[in-house]
Order: sequence, then C-alpha cells, then structure tokens
Amino acid sequence: MLTPLLVLALAAWSVWAALDAAQTPPGALRPNKAAWLALCLVPMAGPVAWLAVGRPMAADGPRPRSRRVIAPDDDPDFLRSLGNHPHDGE
Repeated sequence: MLTPLLVLALAAWSVWAALDAAQTPPGALRPNKAAWLALCLVPMAGPVAWLAVGRPMAADGPRPRSRRVIAPDDDPDFLRSLGNHPHDGE
C-alpha cells in the first residue's frame, strides 16, 4: 500500500513543480521555461532541481504571486479622486 501512495506523492510533487515553473515570468528562467517544464516532469530529480536552482528569488525574498486587491475605501488614490469631482445635486 505504501508504494502507490509514494508514486502518487511523487507525481503530485512533479505536477506542482511544473505548474510553479509555468507561472514564472518568461525572462526569469535560465535556460528557458520549456526546458524547466520538461525537467520538472521527471520524477524526483525534476522537482528537486526546480527547488534547488530553478526557482527565481527576488533580492528581498520570494517572488510575489499576485498583486493584492485594495478595497476602494482603503485606496489613497481613489479617496483623493473623490475630492476632485463635484457631487451631483450639491
């Protein structure tokens, strides 16, 4: 029973590494994205290589995944713009 679980875990790790490589900006990878995608699908060696040398790091830590959405009432630019337009009916 341990062997199928180990195979499934290694397959999931390879898929995770390939998806992580696919989401990386194109200019951030050497040699190139296609090579990393192919390598990440090699069981065990691919994900280890991706984590050890492939994953780009920013100077101040891990690369950001996405830009945080700011609600309009927390956005200083939006609040400033409210003062620039006259209110209707006033």
